[in-house]
Amino acid sequence: MRILREILSLVLLAVTFSALSSAASGQELEQDPAPLTRPRDREAVAPPQMREAMIRRVLDLAPEQEMQIQQIHRTHRPEIMEAERQLRQSQQALYDAINSENPDQKPIEELITEVTKAQAALTRVRVKEEMAIRKVLTTEQIVRLRSFRRQMEQIDRQYQRRRAEVLRQFIPQQNNRKSMLKNNF
Repeated sequence: MRILREILSLVLLAVTFSALSSAASGQELEQDPAPLTRPRDREAVAPPQMREAMIRRVLDLAPEQEMQIQQIHRTHRPEIMEAERQLRQSQQALYDAINSENPDQKPIEELITEVTKAQAALTRVRVKEEMAIRKVLTTEQIVRLRSFRRQMEQIDRQYQRRRAEVLRQFIPQQNNRKSMLKNNF
């Protein structure tokens, strides 16, 4: 229970920090030129670096395990970065095709296939890295990792529900629109 409280406090700290840093830099979500390339929403809850730090803390890694995992990350990093670059590039091409003056279905379908292949390639590389890391962990650490991930998924779902509730407050309901139209015309 103490670990869960620590995790929640770290997540809340991350959310607060990301909100303050985006407010300080004056960035607005609507200014994003390519919504298909936005970071996953769970990164808004806890950035990847923070999640890694929390995982290390929960797993209580030995120094040799830390070194082995760092080496695994260094080995896979170029491949992951290239796969991420290809995914972003294919997503941007799809976004551009959809928003072009005269979108054509055939090229869009081909670009969808490209995006799917890029997503699959990235997933393959990440799974390969994950499997290499699991070989370094003890059985107990793997159990703790699963438990930690379940807790983070639960936190992510709660965040998504709260986010949806907030968005619903700012989006007029269909019935309200109709009544507004009747009253104004």
